[in-house]
Formats: sequence, C-alpha cells, structure tokens
Amino acid sequence: MHSASPRSPAPDSSQAWLMLGLSCLVLFTGLGIRMSFGAYVTAWEAAFGASRSEISLISSVSLIVYGIGMPIAGRMADRYGARAVLSWSLVLIGTGLASCAAARSVMDLVWLYGGVASIGFCGASSVTVSVAVTRWFRGRRGLALGVTSCGIAAGQMVVAPLAMFLVRFMGWRLTVLAMGITSATVLAAIIWWFFRDAPALAGRETGSAPNSAPIDIGAPRPVPHWRRRTARSLFLWLPWMIAVPYGVCGFTDLGLVSTHFIPLAEGRGFSPELVAWVVGLDALANVWGNLLAGYLADKVRLTALLAAMYAIRAFGVLLLFFAQDPVLLVAFALINGSVEAATIAPTAALCAQLYGPGRMGTIFGLVSSAHQFGAAGGAFVLGALYARSGSYASGLLLSVALLLIGVTLTWFVQAVVSRKDRSRGAPLPV
Repeated sequence: MHSASPRSPAPDSSQAWLMLGLSCLVLFTGLGIRMSFGAYVTAWEAAFGASRSEISLISSVSLIVYGIGMPIAGRMADRYGARAVLSWSLVLIGTGLASCAAARSVMDLVWLYGGVASIGFCGASSVTVSVAVTRWFRGRRGLALGVTSCGIAAGQMVVAPLAMFLVRFMGWRLTVLAMGITSATVLAAIIWWFFRDAPALAGRETGSAPNSAPIDIGAPRPVPHWRRRTARSLFLWLPWMIAVPYGVCGFTDLGLVSTHFIPLAEGRGFSPELVAWVVGLDALANVWGNLLAGYLADKVRLTALLAAMYAIRAFGVLLLFFAQDPVLLVAFALINGSVEAATIAPTAALCAQLYGPGRMGTIFGLVSSAHQFGAAGGAFVLGALYARSGSYASGLLLSVALLLIGVTLTWFVQAVVSRKDRSRGAPLPV
C-alpha cells in the first residue's frame, strides 16, 4: 500500500492544520482555566475565612485527580479517539466550574473544582491532544506539538488576566459561572462538530477519500529474542527516568507559578495591574518558547533540549527569589515563560519516538501523571511552607534544587536512548 512521505504532515494538509487549530482551542480553554487558579486564591480566602494552605488544598486535590486521570484519558484517546474525549471533557470542566458559583464552603470547592472540573482537565489536556496530533503530523510532529502548546500559553495570557479582572469587578461567583457555561456549551459543541481523530476518519466522514492510506501507528516489527528482553528491561525503568524530571516540571509550573505566583507577587506589594501584566508577559513568552521548542524538537537531541529547559527554569526561579522590584519580576516572566510549557512538545515527542505513535497516549499519559502529582505536591508544599514561615523563600530554593536534580536525571535518559538506538529494535513494548 502506498503511504505518505515521512516529511508530509498528513494526507490533507489543510485539515491537518484545522485540527491543530482546534487542538489549540481546547488547550486554550481547558488549561487556561486551570492556570488561572491563582486569580481566585485571595477571593476564596476572604469569602470563606480560609487560610492559604486550605485554599492550596483545592489546587492539590485538583492536580491529584488530574494526575490519576491523565493515563486513563490517554488510553481512552488511543482506543476511542480524541474527539469524544475532548468534547465531553469540556462539558465536565464547564459543569464543575459553573457549579462552584453555588459553593458555600472550601470543601464544596474541593469536590466541584478539585473533582468534577478536574476530571475534565484530564481529558482536555496535552495528552489527548498529542494523540490526535501525532496521527495527523509526522515529519513536522515536534513543531505541531509545539504549536499546540501555544494554546496553553495563550490561555494563560488571556484567561488568567481576564479572570483577575472579572473577579475584581464582578466577583468570583459570576466569573466561574460565565466561564463554565461557555466551556460546557459553545466550545464543547465546536469540538464535537468539527474535530476529527485521524486523516482516514476525516476523509470518510466528510465524503472525500483521503489521498493515501491511513497512517501507520507503529505496529512493532519482529526482533530477535535478546533485543526484546533488552527492550522490556528498559521499559521497566525508562518511563520513571522521564517522569521524575517531568514531575519536577509540574512542581515548578502548575505547583509554583500557576498556584502561588499571583499571591506571592501581591504579598510583595506589587499592584494588581502590574501582576496581571506580568502574567500576560509570561504567557506571551510562552508562545515563542513553545514554537522554538517545537522547531528544535525536530532538529536536536530531545534529552539535551529538555535538560537545557530545566536549567533555564532553575535560573528563572532563582531570579524570582530575589525579585523585590518590577525589573526582576519582568525578567522572571520572560525567562520562565520561555520554558514553562515548552517541555510538553519534546517530552511528547520523546514518548512517541521510544514507544511509537500508537501507544504514545498511554505512555505520555503515565509520564504526565508524574507532572500532575509533582504539581499537586508543589501547590500543597509551597502553601504549607508559606503558612509556616509567612514567606515563599524556602519554597523557591527548594524548587531550584529540584530543577537541578531534574537536569541530572534527564541526562541519564540519553544513555538509555542511545542504547535503544544501537539495538535498532522496535518501539518499546507496553
């Protein structure tokens, strides 16, 4: 059977880019809402008379649910397709968020935001989107994954400052109600009607034949017995070597920046207008950082790219430790934003490279669980350290140390990747 050129994105290039745009829309909505959590922290403290650690518990529960659900979402996307998972996830996000408007206690928010909405965050995430993107794109897969990550950056750039503005001028209850209704109705309907899981499905459902055979999603090739044993032994611990640094990534982006950056900056006396502007600047830097990371993911060694990103983020967090004036705060936003979500594309590409596109939803979901558990730990631990000392200083230094450990572990992954390349075996088994 004839197959498309390995350098072509998909049988129908225009539809491939449409799917990429819809993927960005999902991440813009789902993760944009999740990354605006910090906009509600002080409002919820005032509304319920709660401490910072109690409000951090909402974020921690949300991220734990997120972490548990991501492998399930990835497996469901591998098996049933991304379209259904994405559509129903947007409905769950909207339902949970809108229901928060009726919350009467912190525990209500734990169940509604940390539970219902967060189940939706699992499906409307980079894991599910990556399954579709790897089937629509091949030669420029890294770039395509980088473009989807721009949806996360755009969500942070627009949704988080918008949430801060709306909370300030119309209250947090009306804010979550409006965002929830929009997600559950308008956006879910758009994805359901226009999204397609793969080129073959798009051709069949639109009534036009695809230009080539369906994409080969990575059926394993026969290999000698000793190579199979080697591959299986690598599988036992290689995902952990990828997952631990990715967990540190979660500790320092969703755990530190998304949950605690806004209250940290407000606590240092920066005005709400400046904080909102810096959050937007961080997201803007995220856009070009994701595009650059996606481009480099097709050109350079993935492990070296990831190690460099973790090292740059460690330097950014160190700047935040010293940031007592707007200049350092802006410098942190530019540096951190350039690598904050940019790790998604090379990590997803590394999973696809090692395990094949047909299984990458499951594997990337498992690796992403570590990211979310790390994020949950970061949200809670940093909140607890602040509650104990009244300062984020110790939490910031802890974040720097963990990032440097992540750099070291990422370099160890390269040794395993090189060993697999030398064996010339099939994608690692699941």
